[in-house]
This record gives sequence, structure tokens and C-alpha cells, in this order.
Amino acid sequence: MDGFYLILITIILLLAVIDLIVGVSNDAVNFLNSAIGSKAFPVKTILIVASCGLALGAVFSSGLMEVARVGIFQPQLFSFQEIIILFISVMITDILLINFFNTLGIPTSTTVSIIFCLLGASVSTGLLQLYNQGNDFNLIGNYINISKVLLIIEGIFLSIIIAFTVGAVVQFISRLVFTFQYHSISNFTTSLFTGFAQTCIGIFVILKGFGTTILKDTYLSVWITDHLIITFAVLLIFFCGLSFLLSSYYKKNMLKATVLLGLFGLALSFAGNDLVNFIGVPIAALQSFELWQGSNLSAESFNMVGLANTVQTPYYLLVIAGAIMVGTLWLSKRVFLVTETEINLARQDAGFERFKPHALSRAIVKFGIAIGYAGNMLLPEKVTASINSKFQKPEVLTAKFNAPSFDLVRATVNLMVASILISFATSIKIPLSTTYVTFMVAMGTALADRAWNSESAVYRVAGVLNVLASWIMTSLMAFLLSGLSVVLIFYGGITAVLVFLLFLGFILFKSAINHRKRVAKLTAKKKFKPEELENIHIITTKYSTNISDVFNRLQLLYSDSIKNLGLLNAIQLRQNKKEVNDILSEINMLKEIIFYQVNIQEKSSAAANKFYILTLDDLEAVALAMSQIINNSYDHVKNNHKKLTFNQIRGLKSIDIKTKEVFPKINHSFQNLDFSNLKSVIKSLVVIQTEIEQLLDQQISRVSVKDNSSKNMRLYFELLKKSSDMVDSLKIILIRYKEFNDTPIDE
Repeated sequence: MDGFYLILITIILLLAVIDLIVGVSNDAVNFLNSAIGSKAFPVKTILIVASCGLALGAVFSSGLMEVARVGIFQPQLFSFQEIIILFISVMITDILLINFFNTLGIPTSTTVSIIFCLLGASVSTGLLQLYNQGNDFNLIGNYINISKVLLIIEGIFLSIIIAFTVGAVVQFISRLVFTFQYHSISNFTTSLFTGFAQTCIGIFVILKGFGTTILKDTYLSVWITDHLIITFAVLLIFFCGLSFLLSSYYKKNMLKATVLLGLFGLALSFAGNDLVNFIGVPIAALQSFELWQGSNLSAESFNMVGLANTVQTPYYLLVIAGAIMVGTLWLSKRVFLVTETEINLARQDAGFERFKPHALSRAIVKFGIAIGYAGNMLLPEKVTASINSKFQKPEVLTAKFNAPSFDLVRATVNLMVASILISFATSIKIPLSTTYVTFMVAMGTALADRAWNSESAVYRVAGVLNVLASWIMTSLMAFLLSGLSVVLIFYGGITAVLVFLLFLGFILFKSAINHRKRVAKLTAKKKFKPEELENIHIITTKYSTNISDVFNRLQLLYSDSIKNLGLLNAIQLRQNKKEVNDILSEINMLKEIIFYQVNIQEKSSAAANKFYILTLDDLEAVALAMSQIINNSYDHVKNNHKKLTFNQIRGLKSIDIKTKEVFPKINHSFQNLDFSNLKSVIKSLVVIQTEIEQLLDQQISRVSVKDNSSKNMRLYFELLKKSSDMVDSLKIILIRYKEFNDTPIDE
């Protein structure tokens, strides 16, 4: 029997490695966003400093694993068998959840995930025990550390409101002092600001970094906690003096130094404290196995009261965990996918918006505008004008390619406020989620910095609401799925465990493939370089392949949708809808990028701009016609309308065959920028349009036939008409490419 549980322990430890990888990929945004968003340092430098913080924090995090053993449930009420089932359920569920949000690129809280996984699994295990013993389910409260759970939940969700509000207030005041022209502010003022920020970060490192690890329960830690004001004052004098000295005499940018210190502090804290989210459960499982092994009792009868004792985590495991975390930081592409989401929502400039607005985001923005108008009415006109002057943005934030998403002042405020809030919560022993705090601080500072303007507000607010909804979903899904996993493993045994592992492996493999495809798509849609907007031949050469690819995909969709309509295959038609919507989203993204970049260029080719804008517009027209063809076909099949007649399907397939003949010629033209066969291609397209007209005439002549269905006729007419529209737009695109490639551009 020892061998069976040894296998389970081995599985849990392997799952810990996976959990570390997916967890760091998600939580790295907590300490990377300010440094990356402000472009304070090269990415390589940022990763080196973060790696040092991670490694140091991981090595000294022993003794922080209590939450997985006694923080949520009462271990003395569970047997070894129940504990192992509980732990393996928690690990599987946690990995699935975090990986899911990583794939979406949404930062979620690994703290919330592991806590609610433990809560759901322990409640489910307790209920199973009560059921098997014939006891009342009302006794479930005895199994859970209710007071601790409520405190954790209260602290976590209260931090969302506080972090957003404090971040907005501090950023507003900071911007009034520094404006966006902070380089012109005196060294004395800047030194006071950076010194205060560095002091807050220093206190944070002491309390949240070393205070809970290497300095835990030491005389120095206790003294600092008891004399926090004195410690703060001493550090403030030291950092303000150091900042003034370095900035005045050595011309060092102390805002950059503050960002670097904050990066290191948050990375250190994350590794030292959040490591429990990833290896706390596996360590507790390993310790449970060691306790049970020396008992000579069965797994069902061995009581886990020994799990409540404080046990030091083996040092070598911490070193291994630190190495995995650092490796993930450098190798995982999803680290930057999740970071990009937060930076995108907080960036100062406009551009492509990832999230779509909805009714709630519009309502919130309208309410915010009304509050703003009311505030302007109450304030004197001179005060309003003075405040507005402080928010005038320099050209570096509005007209420079590859500019920072926000400046060093905002990056410093992000790090300072997050450090203050987390340190304060630590000092009064209130647990909270570092992800929630850092994200909401970043959103609050973005709002106060007027990054959410009329061009972007509804999109940014929708994004924040989506992230908040994902946090709620994280807690609910963690609770329910871990509880369900316990039941299935309890009754299914090793078979259920193997099924879960196979499912987990499939999900991880599938998400990795999807992520690679997504990255490839995003890479293909990189922004223009400045010189590319001034040279039409560069544009046509670089993007003709992409346009050819879109044409290929649309032709395949056309062929597939006709086939699926004939087979009445609603499932595949629904997939066709998704594919054409993806194409429309890609085209829309390219249009937003080109309009944004044309707007911020002082000098660009008007002919080049016009060419690409009009080409994308025509390309969108082709995709929209394709979308209507698929949507109409899907609705027809979904509503169980009468199948198209044999002649109607034959007519559509005839058009499909001819498009398959002409598209290779179009692809050849775009891939080689050789439009010498343009007349031949256009002639082929005209032949297709002529056949469409003939099919329309034939259908009209059959209108009087009694067997005809009005729904069929309407669908058939719409498909033919949209096919003709698609061919028209194709001709326009070909002619435009021909004209711009043959005609020299003289600006």
C-alpha cells in the first residue's frame, strides 16, 4: 500500500513543477508591469533584477507553508487517505484554472485560486466523511477554519477597492506636482518624492520580503514592527539624502533607481510569500506521507493531527523551486502575454483596444463624465484651467514610436502605493492578494493620469470589468471544481486520478498549441515602422503576403460553408462563423493600427496612407460578404428550414469551383508582386459574376414552381448577391495594387 501512496506523492510533486510554471507565468505581472510599461530599463536588465529577487525570496521562504496545512481546514479531523485525495484534487484544479487564465492573458490571483481550491476540497472531503459516518451535514463548520477563511476573503476583496482608490488619489497629487514635464522639476522636489517612494519600498522589503522569511521572529523584525514610525523616519532621511546626492552631483535618474528597487522588492516578496501558492500543498503532502509512514497504521485510520505542527521546508526543495521560477521567467512567453494585458489597459496612448465595450462599461463611463462635468462646474474656472495644464502631455507620449506605455512618475507611484498597501496589511496581519493590489493600483493611477480618455475609456473600463469578473469566476470555479474532483477521486480511485492527469495533459498541450498560433498571428500583425509609412513599395512588399493569406482563408471558408450548407451541418457552419469573425477582428486590428500610426506621424506619405487604408477597407468588404454568406447559411440550417434544391447547390458549387481556379492566380500576384496577369484574373472574375447573374435569372424563372420554398429562395438570392459583392471587392483590390506598384510616388 505504501507504493500506491508513494505514486500519488510523486504525482503531486510533479504537479508542483507544472503549478510553478503556470503560476509564475501569471503572477510575474505583479512585479514586471511598472518596469516594462515605463521602459525604464532594457527587458534583459529587468529580468536579471527580477530573477535576483525571485531566487533570494524563494531560498528564504521556509516556514511559510502553513496556509496549506492549517490555514483553511482542521487537519486533525482528516485521515491520511482523505488528506492525499484533498491535496491531489487541489493541485489538478489549481493548474487547470491558472493555465486557463494564462491562455486568455488575464492576470488572476494565485492566492485566491489556491485558497478557494483548498476550501472547496476540504468542504467536500468533510461532507463525504459526515455522509459515510451518518452525521449531520451541519457539522461541516467544525472542519473549516472559518474565522481565518473569512479574514482572508475580507482582506482580499477589500483590497480591490482600497488599491484602486489610493492609487488614483496618489497619482493625481503626484501629477499635479510633477506634471508630465517632470525633468524640469527641481532636484530637491524629485529627491523628496523618490526618497519617500524608496522608503515605502524599503519598509515593504523589510516587512513583506525579509520580515516573513529571513528576519521572521528575530529581534530586529520585532523591533522594526514595534517602532515602525522611527524606522520609517530614519529610512526617509537616508533615501532622500542619497537621492539628492546622486541626482545633484552624479546626475543619476533617481526615478529609474526607484523603479529598479521596486521591481526587486516585489519580486522578492512574491517569491518569499506567494511560493506557498505553488509548493505549499505538495510540501504538506510530502510531510503527511512521512508522518504516516512511521505510524504502522492504515491510511484510512491515521489521523493527520501532526500536520498542524510547524515544519521547516527542506532547503533543497526551495532551491529547486527558485530555479524553476527563474527559468520560467526567462523562457515562458505567457509571462509577457499576461503582462501585456495589464499594460495595455494602463497605457497612456490610444491605439488598438483588446476588449470590447458593453452596456455596463458605457454606463460607468457616462456616469464618470457626468461626475467630471459636475466637478468642473463647482470649481472656479482658473482652478480647472490650472489643473488641466498639469496634464498636458509631451510629444514623447503621443508622437514617438515605441514610446513607453506610461512615464517614470506613474511607474514609481504604482510601486510605491502597492508597497505601502501590502506592507500595511502585513503589519496588521491582514492577508491580501498581491495580484489584486498591483493590478488595481495600476488601473487607479491610469484613471487619475487621464489615460482613459474619450477615445479609450469604454474599452479600458470593459477590460477592467472583465478582469474583475474573472477574479470572481476564479474563486467560484476553484471552490466547485476542487470539490467535485474530491468526490470523483474518492469514489474513482486511481482510475479517476489517471483520467484527470490525461485530461490535464491534453489541456496543457492544447493550450500550448493555441498559444503558439496566437503568438504567430500577433507577430504577423506587427506595427509599421516610421519609414514604412513613407515608402509605398515597402508596404506592398511586406503586407502583400498577409493579404494573400487572408484571401486563401476566405476562399477555403467559402468552399467549406457551401459544403456544410449542402450537408445541413450546423456544427461546422458555427465553426465557420468563428473563423470568419477572427479574420474580421484581424482586419479591424490592422485598421486601428494604421489610423493610429498615421495620426502620430509628423511626416508620412499621403499616397501610402490612402493606399493601405482603402485596401484594408476593401479587404473588410470581402470578409463581411463572406461573413453574411456564412451567417445566413448557419441561421437557415439552425432553424431547420428546407434544404436547398439540387440545382441551387449545384449552382453554388459551380461558383466555388471557379473561385478555386482563380485564387491561385491571385495568390501568385500578391506573393510575387507580379500583376502582369491582371487582365486574365479580372476576366476570370467577370466570368464568375456573369455566371452569378445567370443563376439569379434562372432562379427567378423558377419562382412560380410550387415546390420552391420562400426561405430557400431568399437564402439562395442572398448567397449569390454576397458572392457577387465579394468578387467586386476582389477586383478593386487587384486594380489598386496594380496602380500603386506601377506608378511612382512623388511627395
